[in-house]
Formats: sequence, structure tokens, C-alpha cells
Amino acid sequence: MWPRIENYMTRSGKTWAETAKALGVSTPAMSQWKTKKTKPSKKAIFRLEEAERAAGITPPLNPVESSNSQPLPVPLGSKEKLNISHGVTVDAKDVRSALKAAKELVVALEKILGGEM
Repeated sequence: MWPRIENYMTRSGKTWAETAKALGVSTPAMSQWKTKKTKPSKKAIFRLEEAERAAGITPPLNPVESSNSQPLPVPLGSKEKLNISHGVTVDAKDVRSALKAAKELVVALEKILGGEM
């Protein structure tokens, strides 16, 4: 979670104090997150998402970690649950199946449109 908070501060230009205020926490609480002594509450994560949107920063699909665009390290068929937002979880297998279907749809649309996508 800390890389995502750092990303927010860097991209928004906010200080530690401004970020803490936006998240409704103290700067010592943020320090504990950075050192992994504690984790942000769901309320703080929700406030981070609101702050990101207000700053024009698109929150990642999986808010548990940073907002990089790396693929999720979940093997197809995994029983792992992914936290996508505010405690909402989905099966990793369902996510992989949806991604495969979306890729197949893009290929089909490219054929129909003659590769204009």
C-alpha cells in the first residue's frame, strides 16, 4: 500500500501532512504504514481513492498495492481471492477468464473492422 501512497504524494505534489489530512490520519500513522508496522484502515484506503480521483490520478484495479500496471501474479485456476475495492473480492480464476474473453472480443472486433482498432 505504501508505494501507492507515495505515488499519490509524488503525482499530486502533496506533503506528508497534506496527505495525512486527506486520509484522515496522523503523520505518525503514515510512518507506521511505511515501515509496515500497521496497515491503513478501509476508511483510509477509501479516502485515498477519493483523493486520487480529485487529483486526477486513476486508482489501480487492486488497491492493495501500488498503482503500477504490472500483471497480477496469479496463475490461471488459482483459488486466490483478489481484493478489488473496499473489501470486495473476486476469484482470480474469474478475473483471468474475463480477461481472456475480453482479448478474444478485441480480436473478433479487429477482424470485423479490418484491423482499425
